[in-house]
Amino acid sequence: MTEESLFDLYDRNHRRGEVLSCKISKIVSNIGLFVELAEGVQGIVHLSDIDWTKNWKLEGKELLSSYEVGQQIEVIILKIEPEFERVCLAIKQLKPGSDYGKGTDPHTPLPVDPNQPIRPSLSSAITPEKS
Repeated sequence: MTEESLFDLYDRNHRRGEVLSCKISKIVSNIGLFVELAEGVQGIVHLSDIDWTKNWKLEGKELLSSYEVGQQIEVIILKIEPEFERVCLAIKQLKPGSDYGKGTDPHTPLPVDPNQPIRPSLSSAITPEKS
């Protein structure tokens, strides 16, 4: 039996679409915000997931200028990828007037049903051939 990683444990206890309060641990000008989600688990808010109205390629430094290390922010989980030790987060979907939930952004989380697994199991995607 293999030991469960911190990211596997985080994936088991959190879901896409969940809103979290977390602290900024690092700011990287060409990437975005890194936040501490749990001990040993960091998430990232990419520049493109900070604001709907700014062109992140041209205005990245301006987007980050209103944030500082240690600042407490709210984020929403876009996806958890334990195999890559990555948690992708966003801020813009939480802003008033956004198109969050209207399906206009490819990162918009789907409604979360606590009784339905986020990732379908491989066995449910394979149907045996009929002989």
